[in-house]
Amino acid sequence: METTDRTVLDDRERAALTAIAIGLPQEQAARRVGLSTRTFRRVLAGAAEKLGATETIHAVALAAATGQIDHAHIQARTSPLYPAPIPKDVRAWAAERGVHCPPRGPIPCDLRSQYEADVLSSRRHRAKAHR
Repeated sequence: METTDRTVLDDRERAALTAIAIGLPQEQAARRVGLSTRTFRRVLAGAAEKLGATETIHAVALAAATGQIDHAHIQARTSPLYPAPIPKDVRAWAAERGVHCPPRGPIPCDLRSQYEADVLSSRRHRAKAHR
């Protein structure tokens, strides 16, 4: 998709779409951009209209596809600090502790949360030991 003068976003529109792209709720994104929530929504609607998008997420995708919002910035802001746990690791952890975990299928949320808390705790203990 090529950008024309009619589809080139201004700085406010780019900032608004970037804030949405990194996953901020509209109220928080509006504060970050320095606009009222109502004005922020108007800016998003204007950007979507310029790009011919049917909704905000479509406008974000089109702006990213045309290079009007920075992929690297969005990736850096949305990458998780720690990767999602691998099911075989969760199952091994559960087996070591005698916790029931289904051998196949999705890992129950509560079990995954316990695993993540335990892993984070052990990382903190190791970091303290190295200091």
